[in-house]
Amino acid sequence: MTLSGVSVTDPKAGKVTCPETSLAPGKNKVTASDSESFDPDTGQVIADRHAGPERYATAVEISKATFAPGVEAVYVATGASFPDALAGGAAGALQDGPVLLVAGETIPKATAAS
Repeated sequence: MTLSGVSVTDPKAGKVTCPETSLAPGKNKVTASDSESFDPDTGQVIADRHAGPERYATAVEISKATFAPGVEAVYVATGASFPDALAGGAAGALQDGPVLLVAGETIPKATAAS
């Protein structure tokens, strides 16, 4: 079966214009600019994992991997309550800024160092 009306939407870039909007059986039209994120032999996109020794450092590692230094906005959320960070993640995606975590009234070393 040929897929038609294929489109791509990226949360940061919005709707992406595709040069081709149909995909015939057995045809691999998927590409990625980062060859480490796409395996052309299997057609699989490989997810990059980022981690730190705890949640605060993990948020910093994700920020470093996703955003260039000097972003205009940084969203600060408590690392003790996931709904805070969840809402911050949505705002960060819309405004192109990372979510960094704090612990109550203190700023963890990993967060402060970033």
